Amino acid sequence: MTRKSPLALSLAFFLLSATSASISWAQAFGSAALGELQPIDMDENNFKVTALLFGDAFSIQGHHLEGFDGESGWWTRRIYFTTDFANFGLGDTVIRLRLEANQLDDFSTDYKSTLKDAYVQFRPGDHRIWLGRVPTLTFDAVEAHWGLRWFEKTPMDIQGANSRLDGIRAAGPLTPDGPFYYRFAVGESKDLGFATDDVRKGQLAFAYIPEDQKFFVDLYLDYLDEDEDVNQDSAWSYQLHGGWNGKKDYAGLHYFHRPWDNLEAEEFRLASAYYVHVFGKSSWDIVGRIDYLLDPSIKGNGIDYIPFDPTATAIALLGGIGIKLHRNVEVMPNVKYVTYDTNDEGIRPDDDVYLNLTLNLTIP
Repeated sequence: MTRKSPLALSLAFFLLSATSASISWAQAFGSAALGELQPIDMDENNFKVTALLFGDAFSIQGHHLEGFDGESGWWTRRIYFTTDFANFGLGDTVIRLRLEANQLDDFSTDYKSTLKDAYVQFRPGDHRIWLGRVPTLTFDAVEAHWGLRWFEKTPMDIQGANSRLDGIRAAGPLTPDGPFYYRFAVGESKDLGFATDDVRKGQLAFAYIPEDQKFFVDLYLDYLDEDEDVNQDSAWSYQLHGGWNGKKDYAGLHYFHRPWDNLEAEEFRLASAYYVHVFGKSSWDIVGRIDYLLDPSIKGNGIDYIPFDPTATAIALLGGIGIKLHRNVEVMPNVKYVTYDTNDEGIRPDDDVYLNLTLNLTIP
């Protein structure tokens, strides 16, 4: 039997989802590229406590790892408890503490937890400054526009780019009221694919967002200091992210490239496209996304919940139907399918097929 090309299957999948695909782009985009990260609405209270849980009822129909193939059950991917403190005599200053917990991905019932956010946010004029453990710039704007973190992480998040940095971050307009905006961050963070001690990192991003916000373009650059523990030279990377925003749908394109130049790590390139559409005023939306790994996954089988074979390039197809049952409860039946090319040893890893029913619960 003739095997169809993974690229042809990918294009067919994306076009099928794009014919019917969303939620309002404004809800998804938020204001990360404008420097807000996650808007904090404190009303008249001095503190606000929120909680978030999302996870999957899953059935794995095929997998390149024998230990995953045929498994089914439930895994809690994230639990967040967030406390924001404000209005304590320092103007618009906000303190955020966030605890994260998630179930281990070895099909056990054990959990691990970590302090996800711990920062002070200052708001001088139209600018924002954060000190402490803050979100990195690698995929903040991508995640905000994608808007469906509970369905699946952004591509670089999946592939192991660290989401937090201990240091300082700032953002704001380059010109009064836009349309050009900046973001930068400096500090220490673990690096892509390495479970080493923190290394020094600098990040810079520029966004173009016209007043009507029908589209945007975001350019990201970073620099990583050398790490003698893993014989790693200094390195840099860049990514380009653009999006289009309609009244009932939105779409985005994303490209990342890290041209490594040392013995312990290799070049990594990734491209992604997504489309989301909402059906009128209903609580239904359809989502489609393609992630194309032009180089084998660096973190590979060490990725939580959706490990990638580390020897071959891959195409990941994600599709789902989101259903809002309540303002605080959403569910999404979805499929995640990863297909691989033949690797350098002439072996083509088995495809990964996940059938999921994903739950997103927020309080309040």
